[in-house]
Amino acid sequence: PLYAAQGPPAAASPMEDKFELATHIASSCLAGYFPGVSEEVPGGDRLGPPGLPPQLQQQLLQPSSWQSQQENARMAECAMAAMALAVEEANQMMQKDAAERKKMERACATFQEEARRLSVTCRDLGKANNDLRRRLSKVEEELKKQSVDLAWWEVTEEAAAKVLTEGEISKWENNLRAASSRSLAKLTDRRVEIRVASAATAAAAAMTDGLCKICYDRPSACALLPCRHHAFCSACARCIAGSREPACPLCREPVTGLFETFTG
Repeated sequence: PLYAAQGPPAAASPMEDKFELATHIASSCLAGYFPGVSEEVPGGDRLGPPGLPPQLQQQLLQPSSWQSQQENARMAECAMAAMALAVEEANQMMQKDAAERKKMERACATFQEEARRLSVTCRDLGKANNDLRRRLSKVEEELKKQSVDLAWWEVTEEAAAKVLTEGEISKWENNLRAASSRSLAKLTDRRVEIRVASAATAAAAAMTDGLCKICYDRPSACALLPCRHHAFCSACARCIAGSREPACPLCREPVTGLFETFTG
């Protein structure tokens, strides 16, 4: 290449120097600013391609660097290729930057959504915390009330020490008697209810104790053999014995015969 020996200017980075140099060379080739076309300036100096730094113009205008039109064309092609490569690298960098930007935007959107969700969660937790505080306050008040009632019923030393007159003691005794009477009356009523329910259950069992355990309509008057379960009327017992596979409904023992009983 034309500038292989000279190298890029020290002030520019490799990427910028490659792109700038290729751009100037290509534009100079297209505009015809090569040896034989360059203008003469007063004093004998030749004016190189416009827009190039003076150092690069001197390198371009050296007679030894311009041998023939074929070399000029080759250098122009190299310059165009370098410019195309620089443009391609720049496009790749721009695409990479765009991809990174999109990735960062997606990450920011994800963080914003997570922050919104956490904000909603914190708000809900704050509401739940306030509700639990209110419920705890109510429970504490109820516990305090129950503690006072328990001390009143048990007549604790602390509660008794607060009584200063006999009138207060008499009033406390009367209230305890009245409350105990009401509690005892409730227990008595509940005992009566339990006894009535038990009596009703026993009466129902007594009414159905002698009835057939299949129809509950006729009295038990027949026992099945060989298990001897006496819990069926004659009609139901015959139905059991006449079935395809006769078996006792209570114990599932195969039935081989009947034994009728009579009351009298």
